[in-house]
Amino acid sequence: MRWLSRFRLPPALCLLPLVWSAAAAQEAPAEFQMQPDRPTVVTGPFVIPWRHSQIEAGVYAAGYRHDPLNTSTVAVPVLLRIGMPGPNELRVDTTGYQLTGSSAGDTSGLGDAELGWKHQFTQQQGHRPALGLLGQVTLPTGSGGYGSRSPSYRAAGLLSLALSQRTTFQANLGLGSVVDVGPSPRYFQVLAAATVAQQLTPKASLYWELYYYSKPSTDRSNFLSSDFGVAYQLAPRVVLDLGADIGLSHSAANRAVQAGVSWYL
Repeated sequence: MRWLSRFRLPPALCLLPLVWSAAAAQEAPAEFQMQPDRPTVVTGPFVIPWRHSQIEAGVYAAGYRHDPLNTSTVAVPVLLRIGMPGPNELRVDTTGYQLTGSSAGDTSGLGDAELGWKHQFTQQQGHRPALGLLGQVTLPTGSGGYGSRSPSYRAAGLLSLALSQRTTFQANLGLGSVVDVGPSPRYFQVLAAATVAQQLTPKASLYWELYYYSKPSTDRSNFLSSDFGVAYQLAPRVVLDLGADIGLSHSAANRAVQAGVSWYL
């Protein structure tokens, strides 16, 4: 993919080593445990505490060999989670800068911004699951052909259940009224996703996920994919992740890789 050689990471990512060093020097609060929502499609029911926030960012690259144009994409997603009074969380999300290459040419632009609100109903205690609800509104703020023409609306139920001291199961079931990029009609979307995470050491864990979209875009349907990877707590307030995705349906990406960082503030 010669087009990929022209892709340059934003200069701000060069500051990540300084961010990690600063975070490593900070002490975590008592009984504190980071709960990043990335890199899985599943969103956990846990919220950021009031007066704190968390930034989760990464790089995602995917290839679509089933596409006659042999399309490949690179995106830089960013999520800001802000703790609100009560068990609530305000979320500002974007797929960020995107670059697409194919036999038809290369394009780039910014993805839409998304506002969300998460509420946690119950705490996870023993075999009692943690439950939550997430509502999201996608705003038509994108550019370069990566933006939608009107808002999209989604809501999902969130569940997390401890299967053992080291194994956790999480699942989402969501519904959406979605408008794709360009002049596309509004359509109804169903999301179902489940993740199993296994803690290997106090700092490292593995995850495996299966997720399904009934209609990810106007020209694709029955999207089924699986991803797996590792998360590592580099410092009390910093978690790194690395993963890969394997498409299980014709409309899914054949392969994808991603890496990112979550920083608790």
